[in-house]
Amino acid sequence: MLKAVLAAGGHAVREASSGLEGIELLGTVATDVILLDLDMPDLDGAATARLIRALPAHQDTPIIAVSGHEQEHIELSGLSELADAVLVKPIAADRLLAEIDRVCALRPVQSQIAAVREPSGAKAASAG
Repeated sequence: MLKAVLAAGGHAVREASSGLEGIELLGTVATDVILLDLDMPDLDGAATARLIRALPAHQDTPIIAVSGHEQEHIELSGLSELADAVLVKPIAADRLLAEIDRVCALRPVQSQIAAVREPSGAKAASAG
């Protein structure tokens, strides 16, 4: 269902059937946002999100956690701390598309904040 909603909203969709497959897929396609379920084969959503955040190219890629579990269960898993948004299924199409727009709009702002926080890289001059 989510794939159909996203495609109808004009988004190109790439699917993975497991956490490890999703990690592999990230190395092959440009990704603007990641929808990540809590329950997946091999790695759960929280473990997959930790691996995604460890990838330099995807440290700032927005992650939207989706789950059929109650919010409390998602928070206990640790996924809500790693995700930019959490949506509990069933998800209304307009809500999903609005959340994607919201997290993607925040990405440039987050990149600017990260750039300000990075050390300038200036080398100290030494007398010699």
